[in-house]
Amino acid sequence: MAETQTSIDQASKQGIINHMNAKQTGTLVLYLKVYCRFHPESVDSIKMVDITFSDMIISTRGTHYCVPIDPPMKSLHDARRRLIDMRNHCLTTLGLSDIMVKEYRTPHGISLLGVAILLALYALFSQRSNFLPGSIVYSLVFERMPSFSKFCYKIQPIFIPTIFAIHAVEACYLATQLRRYNVPFLSKLWLAWIVSSLIDGIFTLERFGAILREERLKQEEHKFRPYFTAQPHRRTPTYLP
Repeated sequence: MAETQTSIDQASKQGIINHMNAKQTGTLVLYLKVYCRFHPESVDSIKMVDITFSDMIISTRGTHYCVPIDPPMKSLHDARRRLIDMRNHCLTTLGLSDIMVKEYRTPHGISLLGVAILLALYALFSQRSNFLPGSIVYSLVFERMPSFSKFCYKIQPIFIPTIFAIHAVEACYLATQLRRYNVPFLSKLWLAWIVSSLIDGIFTLERFGAILREERLKQEEHKFRPYFTAQPHRRTPTYLP
């Protein structure tokens, strides 16, 4: 009986380790940051190598770190709840969300239309002469709207700087959100979002918000699914004559 129990424990342990290494490397990074005061440069080499009732061993680039589990678990069946609690503690300590944004989304639909309009305005206001009689733009757009043309001529020097100032504020706000949602600072993904925000402003924020809403829906869908499980034994079907 003792041999069977040991086998079950080993299977559960291996199931936990396999799950954490396959799907929760970001969580392992959080454990290292909070419990070991170590900030890894990359998640590529991070893996869990062991877990007991009282601690777990995480390895990165040949170095092993011991993360305490306090109070110790009574059984590995407690691991799911305990590891989630530890992860939530890490997120709270670091001021992060449990959602991780992993993609940049290009403009589409209404957002694409808005970006196109903004780019057209940038081109229009790039030269003050566009609003003077004799220019191609004036003859095509403003010939029947001389008063509006004079207004645009007047605000042209401050139009683009004002738009960029507004977008800069929006980009600063987005930078705080990128940190909260686990986008590494100055990574390619971080730069893509920030540059996009400087160009099209609120349309970038809307696309970012759409990703967050989708991720929250995914969390709700997976809320009641098993965190990790050992493979169940399959029963051999019995057929009645």
